[in-house]
Amino acid sequence: MTMTDKQRVFADEYLKDLNGTRAYKVAYPTVKKDTRVATNAGRLLGNAEVKTYIDE
Repeated sequence: MTMTDKQRVFADEYLKDLNGTRAYKVAYPTVKKDTRVATNAGRLLGNAEVKTYIDE
């Protein structure tokens, strides 16, 4: 499985300042609830493809 465009945006934004919540808000601007943003950011950081991309 490959990363989606939004996952790549998230990873690129995350690499700027290591802030998953901010990166998620940039990649997924329609998600407004901070609790959902933080939860989903954590899930993306645990995603194998995203993790590999960030680690490279």
